[in-house]
Amino acid sequence: MDIAIIGAGITGLTTAWRLHAAGHRVTIFETCDEPASQGSRHNGGQLRFFTLSPVADRRLSLFSLPDWINAYDSPIYWRPQRGDGQWRWLRAFLRASRKRPRQEALEALQELAAISFELTGQLHELPGVHSHHARTGRIVLYRHPKRFEAARRAAEHTYQLREHMQTLSNAECVEEVPLLADTIKHFVGGIYSPDDCVLDVPLLCRTLSAHLLTKAPEVRIMYGLKALSLDARNGRIVAVDTEEARFAIDAVVLACGVQTQPLLYRLGISLPLYPITGYQLSIAQVADAPPLRVALSDAEAHFHLSALEGKIHASGLFDIAAPREFPSAARVEHLRRRAAAFTGKHWPLDAPEVFMNVCAATPNGCPIIGRQPEFTNLWYNLGHGQLGLTLAAGAAELLACQMSDKPILCNEAPFAPPPMDGA
Repeated sequence: MDIAIIGAGITGLTTAWRLHAAGHRVTIFETCDEPASQGSRHNGGQLRFFTLSPVADRRLSLFSLPDWINAYDSPIYWRPQRGDGQWRWLRAFLRASRKRPRQEALEALQELAAISFELTGQLHELPGVHSHHARTGRIVLYRHPKRFEAARRAAEHTYQLREHMQTLSNAECVEEVPLLADTIKHFVGGIYSPDDCVLDVPLLCRTLSAHLLTKAPEVRIMYGLKALSLDARNGRIVAVDTEEARFAIDAVVLACGVQTQPLLYRLGISLPLYPITGYQLSIAQVADAPPLRVALSDAEAHFHLSALEGKIHASGLFDIAAPREFPSAARVEHLRRRAAAFTGKHWPLDAPEVFMNVCAATPNGCPIIGRQPEFTNLWYNLGHGQLGLTLAAGAAELLACQMSDKPILCNEAPFAPPPMDGA
């Protein structure tokens, strides 16, 4: 088939890779002049294959909402707004935070992440594809005994996790990461995944796009060409209309994150997506400071710390609000303080590089992967939220199998697009 993909971020490029491997001809339409120019540009670069967790948390409830309103020092910040679907999304987010829905979503994400783990290794074996990929491992630290015990049981009894996870005492955490010596007193233990990774996302996207253009003649990438609308007739998308021309297609895949809704508006489709903003600080490593060889996460604070190519990267926090033009100074300060609590006096945090990443998220954290039921050839691979990099390869493989009538390697139901009357 001749397949159009809208978006040349990590999701769109990996989708093109897997569709080409399945024997399809692919054309990618990208508004910007280079890959990874939007949601993927300031991605934290952390692959949490075995330590992932959706934002929806069982501690969240209707009673949590007042604590989020304009709460700059909270892991979740909420700015109430009208008319953009925020309230509907937020109600679904709170429902997804209940124990059973959250567990079902987590199991589906773990299954998809396990596929992504295998394929990400294959991705880096492609000629010319590189990203400073490093298997650093990750320790997820817990502050509360009950949550730590629940994580320990999950690591021991979940098939996808038990071969990739270890339970560590505080002393063992400090042995792995001496940097924790001053802060470990605030935690009760950690779950260690030696197979989690870090990488440079823009570099991966640039080298993967170059590989596709040079090694895959059936793949085209149209940079600087914005898709304006989808021409639908009799339940089928027949063409993609761009700023310069009209392109007839056999099928279309939307992998354009927060840019999705305008394309679907004319078709009468409203997906359960909302923009989530995350923050990242980057600072140069100090030569005589304790090295950070293992990535760290604070489970309760939604905070992550990792090292890559001479820099320390602190990321986390979630803003449920319309995207800002510039990062919030108060949110950046909160993240800086979080990082300082880990790094102490060892790292200069007075003037870090500040980045903001806006991505489309679903209420339960499961991306939307599959075909819109009312259309024969409209497909999605979007809504990954902060797990876009982690799930990219697995989500691309799932979609390629669906579009090529190949055996599905995981339960696809949790990722299925909702029908139009149930969106």
